[in-house]
Amino acid sequence: MTNINEIFNPVKVFAGRGAIDKLPAILDKRRYAILSSNVFLRMNWQRFFPHAQIQVTSVKSNPTVDDLLKHLKEFSSFEGDTIVAIGGGSVIDVAKVLSVVKTNNKNVLLEYLQNSKKVEKKNYDLIAIPTTAGTGSEVTPFATIWDETSKKKYSINSPLIFPQIAIVDSDLMSSLDFSLTAITGLDALSHAFESLWNKNWTVYNKALALEAINNILDHLPPLLDDLTNAQHREKISYASLLAGLCISHTKTAIAHSISYPLTLHLNAPHGLAAGAFLPQIFELNLKKDSNDHMQSILTELSGANRLAARLDRLYQKLDAKNLFALLHENREKVFALIPEMFDPNRALNNLTALSLDDIELILSNFFYKK
Repeated sequence: MTNINEIFNPVKVFAGRGAIDKLPAILDKRRYAILSSNVFLRMNWQRFFPHAQIQVTSVKSNPTVDDLLKHLKEFSSFEGDTIVAIGGGSVIDVAKVLSVVKTNNKNVLLEYLQNSKKVEKKNYDLIAIPTTAGTGSEVTPFATIWDETSKKKYSINSPLIFPQIAIVDSDLMSSLDFSLTAITGLDALSHAFESLWNKNWTVYNKALALEAINNILDHLPPLLDDLTNAQHREKISYASLLAGLCISHTKTAIAHSISYPLTLHLNAPHGLAAGAFLPQIFELNLKKDSNDHMQSILTELSGANRLAARLDRLYQKLDAKNLFALLHENREKVFALIPEMFDPNRALNNLTALSLDDIELILSNFFYKK
């Protein structure tokens, strides 16, 4: 019997340099609020939103449950119809929750975050404007919130939290420095690969993922050499969007399962934690896959030698800038976290069955370059 591929993504996307120019028409007649981070004023993004009813620009990276409660209170008096989120993945994830949850009660909020209480309706339309190229959150149906106290990662998952509209304009990303460009680029690369070594893969997401990987491996290294290059920046933005579309169907797998305790305990940026071990995970999945799916991916990415060279080109550039220093400085702690690195909600999506011993092998191959 032929496999049936279900394809669904309701987000209307405007993508490309200058896409932000669509905003006035989109906002016309909407009563909207702005959600962003502390770079909002510095980047003069307020010029895009002359009629905002509320402007909250205090979202932090890796927002916690308490952070989310604060933002829910800030929006409790908002009587408009639309939230506009402009910023990185953390901003968009918080906006997703605000668009479907109204409560000042922490216990009720935790019920939503633990998916024991279902999202029932959309309270506000959501317009997502990413200013980093990595998370793909503008086209996914989930939002991540962190709990520093219990050292847990929560994820709301509902079709209702898809944004209605996304504007993906790489010109809004032109000020990103080397570190942010690299880390968010790794995040996008991890999403593309994770959707391939995934039990939920489809021919649809495979095509998008291969396109995303090729764009990242071709354009991220030269972009890191010249951060002002608009062409390379646009290609990475495009790849991030495609990778987001991929995981909106498959969810993520073992790389993200490994990453969560690194963020919770070592404060490793998510893209760094999720992207550091991709070559080692690819190699292990290739070795353990008996159905030749990984071999077909390898072939379509120009063969073993060519893919290895392309990955080496990127990762050597990142090593040269000490991007992975946090992991190397905390190597013993990283290995001590292995028991927490098997999150069934992610690890069981992996194409091949992996154990804690396999995770230890992935880490060893990373740290000792086997």
